[in-house]
Amino acid sequence: MTDNITTKDAEEPVESMEEWMQRHLTRDLLWTLPVPSRAFLKEMGWNNGCYQVVVSTGYKKKKLAKGYRLSDMLLLNKNENIRISYYYDSGFEFILLLDRVAVNKLDSIVKHWKSMPPQENSVFYDLFFSYGRVVSDPKDIGISYNQARKLMDRQFFSQKGEHILGTAEMELLEEMQTHEELDVEKADEYCDLLFSSVQAINHSKLTEILDDIYSYLSYCKTTEEQVKLFLLDLFMLIREKLHAAYSGDKIFEESTRYYLNVIYSKNYLYEIIETFRDSLEVVMYIIGGPSRDNVLNDILNYVAHNYDRSLKLETLAPLFGYNSAYLGKIFRKGVGVPFTRYVDMVRIERAKELLMRGNDKVYKISETVGYHSVDYFHRKFQKYVGMSPAEYRRNYLETGREE
Repeated sequence: MTDNITTKDAEEPVESMEEWMQRHLTRDLLWTLPVPSRAFLKEMGWNNGCYQVVVSTGYKKKKLAKGYRLSDMLLLNKNENIRISYYYDSGFEFILLLDRVAVNKLDSIVKHWKSMPPQENSVFYDLFFSYGRVVSDPKDIGISYNQARKLMDRQFFSQKGEHILGTAEMELLEEMQTHEELDVEKADEYCDLLFSSVQAINHSKLTEILDDIYSYLSYCKTTEEQVKLFLLDLFMLIREKLHAAYSGDKIFEESTRYYLNVIYSKNYLYEIIETFRDSLEVVMYIIGGPSRDNVLNDILNYVAHNYDRSLKLETLAPLFGYNSAYLGKIFRKGVGVPFTRYVDMVRIERAKELLMRGNDKVYKISETVGYHSVDYFHRKFQKYVGMSPAEYRRNYLETGREE
C-alpha cells in the first residue's frame, strides 16, 4: 500500500483507485469533515497516533515543478520509509504526516533550515512552507491543518529570506490577535513624517520611519489586501504633498495606476517598503541638488543603510542621475577606493562588530551583512582582516579575558 498520493494533473500519472480514495480521505481529514471510524483508519494504515499537517508553496509565489516540492524532499531517501499523504491544489501542496518517522523528518528539515537557510542556488531555495502542531488523535488533524493555513496566510508579512513559519510563529500570531486593527488615519501621520525626512534630506530618518511602518503593519490585525490599500493611500498622500511643495520638479510623474501595479505586483511587505525607500531616495536627490559632494554623501549614506542588499553601481546610478561609469569615477576620486571595495569594507566592519558583540553563527552574520555565500564571506574577511571570522572572534574573546 502506498501513502504517497497526489491530485491528478497534466504532469503526473493517472491515479489508481486506491490513490484516489486516500487523497479524498486526506482532504476529509484536513477539512474537518466527519472523521472515519478507527476500524477504517486502521484498514488504511493510518492509526499510528502521530499526525501533522504541512502546507507548502513557492517562495515569492514561484510555481514549483514536480520533483522540487516539499513532498519530494521528505521522500528523498527511500530507505527512511517516510509515510505521508499529500495532494497539490492551486499552487499549494497539502501534506499529512502519518507517523513519528515523518514528523521527525520534517523536524530535522526545519532545524537545518533555521540554522542554515538554503542558499539561492539551492535546489529547494524556492520552497516556502508552514506547519501546524503534532496531534495524536485523527479528529484533531483539522486543528493542525487550520494552524498551518493561518500561518500560510501570513506569508506576505514574512521577513526577507524567511522560508518557514511554524509553532513559534503561531504563538506570535495568537498574541497578535490582541493587537489593534489597522488604523487608516495613521497614513496621514506617516505621510507627515516621511515628508519631513525627505525635505531634510535625512536618509537615516527615512529608514527609521519606513522600518516603523513595516513593524506597525506586521503586528496589526489586518490582511494583505488592507495593507496594500493602506500603502497605496500613503504613497498617494506623500506624492501629492511633494508635488505641492516642489511643483517645478519632476517628482512621481507616473500615473496612479502605475504605482497601484507596482504595489500589487509585490509578494511581500518588505518588498513594498524597499520600493518606497528607493522612490523617496530619488526624490531626495532631485530636491537636494546634483552636486558631486551631495551625490557622494548620498551614496555613502545609502550604502551605510543598505549594505545588506545587493549593491551595484549599475543599479544605483539611475537613483542619482548619473551613468554607472561616471558615477564610479566620482566615487573613486572622492573616497579613494572603487565602489565594490568600499561596500566590502563596510560589510566587513559591520561583521567585525557582530562577531565581537554576540554569539551569532558565522553563516548568519554573513547573511546579515549582505553575503549570501558563507564561503565568499570567509574569503572576503580573510582578505581584509588577515584571519578567518572564527579566529577574529576567538582573538577578541581571549584579549578580553586577559584584560
